[in-house]
Amino acid sequence: MFLTEPILFLLSLYMAFIYGILYLDFTAYPYVFQQTRHWDAGISGLSFLGIGAGMAIATAASPYINRVYATWVKKLGGPKPEARLPHLILLSWLVPIGLFWFAWTADTSIHWASCIISGIPFGIGFVVLSLGITSYLIDCYGKYAASALAANAILRSCFGAGFPLFSHQMYDKLGAAWATSILGFISVALAPLPFVFYRFGPRIRAHSTFHQRAIEEEFEVAATVDHSKKEG
Repeated sequence: MFLTEPILFLLSLYMAFIYGILYLDFTAYPYVFQQTRHWDAGISGLSFLGIGAGMAIATAASPYINRVYATWVKKLGGPKPEARLPHLILLSWLVPIGLFWFAWTADTSIHWASCIISGIPFGIGFVVLSLGITSYLIDCYGKYAASALAANAILRSCFGAGFPLFSHQMYDKLGAAWATSILGFISVALAPLPFVFYRFGPRIRAHSTFHQRAIEEEFEVAATVDHSKKEG
Protein backbone atom coordinates (compact mmCIF):
# COMPACT_ATOMS: atom_id res chain seq x y z
CA MET A 1 0.00 0.00 0.00
CA PHE A 2 2.75 2.45 0.96
CA LEU A 3 4.65 2.05 -2.30
CA THR A 4 1.62 1.85 -4.59
CA GLU A 5 -0.29 4.89 -3.28
CA PRO A 6 1.30 8.23 -4.38
CA ILE A 7 -0.77 10.24 -1.89
CA LEU A 8 0.30 8.08 1.03
CA PHE A 9 3.93 7.82 -0.07
CA LEU A 10 4.58 11.51 -0.75
CA LEU A 11 2.66 12.95 2.19
CA SER A 12 4.20 10.40 4.57
CA LEU A 13 7.63 11.38 3.26
CA TYR A 14 6.78 15.05 3.84
CA MET A 15 5.49 14.42 7.34
CA ALA A 16 8.47 12.21 8.19
CA PHE A 17 10.88 14.90 6.98
CA ILE A 18 9.51 17.62 9.28
CA TYR A 19 9.34 15.06 12.09
CA GLY A 20 13.02 14.29 11.51
CA ILE A 21 13.85 18.01 11.62
CA LEU A 22 12.15 18.31 15.00
CA TYR A 23 14.45 15.62 16.40
CA LEU A 24 17.45 17.04 14.57
CA ASP A 25 16.80 20.31 16.41
CA PHE A 26 17.87 18.58 19.62
CA THR A 27 21.34 18.71 18.05
CA ALA A 28 21.05 21.97 16.11
CA TYR A 29 19.92 24.10 19.04
CA PRO A 30 22.67 22.98 21.44
CA TYR A 31 25.17 23.49 18.61
CA VAL A 32 24.03 27.09 18.10
CA PHE A 33 23.40 28.11 21.70
CA GLN A 34 26.05 26.08 23.57
CA GLN A 35 28.93 25.74 21.12
CA THR A 36 28.49 28.99 19.19
CA ARG A 37 26.92 31.34 21.75
CA HIS A 38 28.50 29.61 24.78
CA TRP A 39 25.33 29.30 26.84
CA ASP A 40 25.31 26.67 29.56
CA ALA A 41 23.15 23.57 29.11
CA GLY A 42 20.40 24.71 31.46
CA ILE A 43 19.83 28.10 29.85
CA SER A 44 20.20 26.78 26.29
CA GLY A 45 17.23 24.53 26.94
CA LEU A 46 15.08 27.66 27.01
CA SER A 47 15.87 28.19 23.33
CA PHE A 48 13.19 25.61 22.51
CA LEU A 49 10.53 28.00 23.80
CA GLY A 50 10.12 29.40 20.28
CA ILE A 51 9.13 26.01 18.85
CA GLY A 52 6.92 25.35 21.86
CA ALA A 53 5.19 28.70 21.43
CA GLY A 54 4.56 27.97 17.76
CA MET A 55 3.02 24.61 18.59
CA ALA A 56 0.84 26.22 21.26
CA ILE A 57 -0.36 28.87 18.79
CA ALA A 58 -1.25 26.21 16.20
CA THR A 59 -3.10 24.16 18.80
CA ALA A 60 -5.05 27.19 20.01
CA ALA A 61 -5.97 27.97 16.39
CA SER A 62 -7.57 24.55 15.87
CA PRO A 63 -11.17 25.86 16.25
CA TYR A 64 -10.49 28.44 13.53
CA ILE A 65 -8.95 25.77 11.28
CA ASN A 66 -12.07 23.65 11.80
CA ARG A 67 -14.20 26.58 10.63
CA VAL A 68 -11.99 26.93 7.56
CA TYR A 69 -12.53 23.23 6.88
CA ALA A 70 -16.31 23.62 7.23
CA THR A 71 -16.25 26.52 4.77
CA TRP A 72 -14.38 24.47 2.18
CA VAL A 73 -16.73 21.51 2.66
CA LYS A 74 -19.55 23.80 1.52
CA LYS A 75 -17.50 25.18 -1.39
CA LEU A 76 -16.57 21.71 -2.62
CA GLY A 77 -20.10 20.39 -2.27
CA GLY A 78 -19.45 17.89 0.50
CA PRO A 79 -16.80 16.53 2.87
CA LYS A 80 -14.23 15.72 0.22
CA PRO A 81 -10.66 14.95 1.40
CA GLU A 82 -9.37 18.05 -0.44
CA ALA A 83 -11.28 20.27 2.00
CA ARG A 84 -8.47 19.47 4.46
CA LEU A 85 -5.81 21.08 2.28
CA PRO A 86 -6.49 24.77 1.49
CA HIS A 87 -5.01 26.13 4.73
CA LEU A 88 -1.98 23.84 4.31
CA ILE A 89 -1.25 25.39 0.91
CA LEU A 90 -0.30 28.61 2.72
CA LEU A 91 0.88 27.39 6.11
CA SER A 92 3.24 24.73 4.72
CA TRP A 93 5.61 27.58 3.82
CA LEU A 94 6.08 28.39 7.51
CA VAL A 95 8.46 25.43 7.83
CA PRO A 96 11.07 26.69 5.31
CA ILE A 97 10.59 30.25 6.61
CA GLY A 98 11.44 29.07 10.12
CA LEU A 99 14.42 27.04 8.92
CA PHE A 100 16.00 29.81 6.84
CA TRP A 101 15.33 32.30 9.62
CA PHE A 102 17.11 30.04 12.12
CA ALA A 103 19.95 29.34 9.69
CA TRP A 104 20.88 32.95 9.07
CA THR A 105 20.35 34.32 12.58
CA ALA A 106 22.47 31.66 14.28
CA ASP A 107 25.62 33.80 14.10
CA THR A 108 26.70 35.53 17.30
CA SER A 109 26.60 38.91 15.54
CA ILE A 110 22.79 38.67 15.54
CA HIS A 111 20.78 38.95 18.76
CA TRP A 112 19.87 35.57 20.26
CA ALA A 113 16.17 36.48 20.48
CA SER A 114 15.79 36.44 16.70
CA CYS A 115 17.14 32.91 16.53
CA ILE A 116 14.70 31.71 19.19
CA ILE A 117 11.73 33.47 17.58
CA SER A 118 12.49 31.60 14.34
CA GLY A 119 11.14 28.50 16.04
CA ILE A 120 7.61 29.96 16.12
CA PRO A 121 6.82 29.57 12.39
CA PHE A 122 8.42 26.13 12.38
CA GLY A 123 6.33 25.05 15.39
CA ILE A 124 3.12 26.31 13.77
CA GLY A 125 3.93 24.61 10.48
CA PHE A 126 4.84 21.34 12.20
CA VAL A 127 1.53 21.03 14.08
CA VAL A 128 -0.68 22.24 11.23
CA LEU A 129 0.95 19.92 8.69
CA SER A 130 0.92 16.93 11.03
CA LEU A 131 -2.78 17.30 11.84
CA GLY A 132 -3.79 18.26 8.30
CA ILE A 133 -1.95 15.42 6.58
CA THR A 134 -3.25 12.88 9.10
CA SER A 135 -6.84 14.06 8.56
CA TYR A 136 -6.40 14.00 4.78
CA LEU A 137 -5.08 10.43 4.82
CA ILE A 138 -7.98 9.31 7.01
CA ASP A 139 -10.49 10.89 4.63
CA CYS A 140 -8.76 9.38 1.58
CA TYR A 141 -8.51 5.81 2.78
CA GLY A 142 -11.57 5.32 4.98
CA LYS A 143 -11.56 1.73 6.24
CA TYR A 144 -7.89 1.42 5.30
CA ALA A 145 -6.87 4.58 7.18
CA ALA A 146 -5.36 2.56 10.05
CA SER A 147 -2.99 0.83 7.62
CA ALA A 148 -2.12 4.15 5.97
CA LEU A 149 -1.39 5.80 9.31
CA ALA A 150 0.66 2.80 10.44
CA ALA A 151 2.89 3.15 7.36
CA ASN A 152 3.09 6.88 8.02
CA ALA A 153 4.08 6.31 11.66
CA ILE A 154 6.80 3.81 10.73
CA LEU A 155 8.41 6.22 8.27
CA ARG A 156 8.14 9.11 10.76
CA SER A 157 9.81 7.02 13.43
CA CYS A 158 12.63 6.05 11.07
CA PHE A 159 13.29 9.69 10.20
CA GLY A 160 13.01 10.76 13.83
CA ALA A 161 15.54 8.11 14.83
CA GLY A 162 17.81 8.61 11.83
CA PHE A 163 18.22 12.39 11.60
CA PRO A 164 20.04 12.81 14.94
CA LEU A 165 22.57 10.17 13.86
CA PHE A 166 24.12 12.41 11.19
CA SER A 167 23.22 15.85 12.55
CA HIS A 168 26.42 16.28 14.62
CA GLN A 169 28.68 15.65 11.63
CA MET A 170 26.47 17.77 9.37
CA TYR A 171 26.58 20.82 11.64
CA ASP A 172 30.28 20.41 12.45
CA LYS A 173 31.27 20.29 8.78
CA LEU A 174 28.81 22.79 7.26
CA GLY A 175 28.05 25.10 10.16
CA ALA A 176 24.58 26.06 11.35
CA ALA A 177 23.79 28.38 8.42
CA TRP A 178 24.32 25.96 5.56
CA ALA A 179 23.35 22.79 7.40
CA THR A 180 19.96 24.27 8.24
CA SER A 181 19.65 25.89 4.81
CA ILE A 182 19.94 22.48 3.15
CA LEU A 183 16.95 21.35 5.21
CA GLY A 184 15.20 24.57 4.21
CA PHE A 185 15.74 23.91 0.49
CA ILE A 186 14.33 20.40 0.84
CA SER A 187 11.30 21.75 2.70
CA VAL A 188 10.78 24.29 -0.12
CA ALA A 189 10.67 21.39 -2.58
CA LEU A 190 8.09 19.58 -0.44
CA ALA A 191 5.92 22.59 0.46
CA PRO A 192 3.89 22.56 -2.81
CA LEU A 193 2.55 19.05 -2.09
CA PRO A 194 -0.69 20.26 -0.42
CA PHE A 195 -1.46 22.32 -3.54
CA VAL A 196 -0.57 19.41 -5.83
CA PHE A 197 -2.98 17.09 -4.04
CA TYR A 198 -5.65 19.77 -3.76
CA ARG A 199 -5.46 20.25 -7.52
CA PHE A 200 -4.90 16.67 -8.66
CA GLY A 201 -6.05 14.66 -5.63
CA PRO A 202 -9.45 13.63 -7.07
CA ARG A 203 -7.78 12.37 -10.25
CA ILE A 204 -5.16 10.44 -8.29
CA ARG A 205 -7.75 8.96 -5.94
CA ALA A 206 -9.80 7.80 -8.93
CA HIS A 207 -6.92 5.42 -9.75
CA SER A 208 -6.36 4.36 -6.13
CA THR A 209 -7.36 0.75 -5.47
CA PHE A 210 -7.66 1.27 -1.73
CA HIS A 211 -9.67 4.48 -2.05
CA GLN A 212 -12.12 2.85 -4.47
CA ARG A 213 -12.51 -0.17 -2.20
CA ALA A 214 -13.17 2.10 0.77
CA ILE A 215 -15.90 3.97 -1.15
CA GLU A 216 -17.54 0.73 -2.32
CA GLU A 217 -17.61 -0.65 1.21
CA GLU A 218 -19.05 2.60 2.56
CA PHE A 219 -21.87 2.38 0.00
CA GLU A 220 -22.50 -1.25 0.95
CA VAL A 221 -22.70 -0.36 4.64
CA ALA A 222 -25.02 2.57 3.91
CA ALA A 223 -27.25 0.36 1.77
CA THR A 224 -27.40 -2.27 4.51
CA VAL A 225 -28.35 0.34 7.10
CA ASP A 226 -31.08 1.76 4.85
CA HIS A 227 -32.45 -1.72 4.19
CA SER A 228 -32.51 -2.48 7.93
CA LYS A 229 -34.39 0.76 8.63
CA LYS A 230 -37.01 -0.04 5.99
CA GLU A 231 -37.53 -3.53 7.40
CA GLY A 232 -37.79 -2.07 10.90
